[in-house]
Amino acid sequence: QAAFIDIGMEKNAYLYVADCLPPETEPEEGKRPSINELITQGQEIIVQVSKEAFGTKGAKVTTQLSLPGRYIVYLPNVTYIGVSRRIRKEKERERLRRMAREILGPNEGIIIRTMAEGMSRAELEADVSFLRACWEQVWSEKKHVRPPALVYQDLDLVSRVVRDFVDEEVEEIMIDSRPRYAEVR
Repeated sequence: QAAFIDIGMEKNAYLYVADCLPPETEPEEGKRPSINELITQGQEIIVQVSKEAFGTKGAKVTTQLSLPGRYIVYLPNVTYIGVSRRIRKEKERERLRRMAREILGPNEGIIIRTMAEGMSRAELEADVSFLRACWEQVWSEKKHVRPPALVYQDLDLVSRVVRDFVDEEVEEIMIDSRPRYAEVR
């Protein structure tokens, strides 16, 4: 119940049938569709690497696409709202869910990250808007490339650290590389 996907690397990627189903889909016991019902040989699909290639194994991929942001993980084409388990207060969890329902369009979903605790609607909306624009750019660019092709790559380590950990409490960041400084700025 898997397919091998040419992603332009030395080894084909591995796509398991469960990674073709939307996260809110829970098929009945023994009722999971066959991989052949979901994709066909020669079909062009967008996948995301969920586990890098290692040793003799190719990368593991999924059709459940996600774009990580500072406060959320954006899920295009999925109607789902999840909240980090580390946000323990039920009142806060419900406040975040309510804001998400108000902000999201049809066929959009998010996973609200721990850093979102206590944030304002404007902050959540800005993160959603930024990631939605990123997704729209990916969707637009994919029409102009010939598969297999890379259409989106997450930020590098330095930029992810800045995105995820730098906030208004940080007074200074020291960087010993002009190109990195320009990128982070």
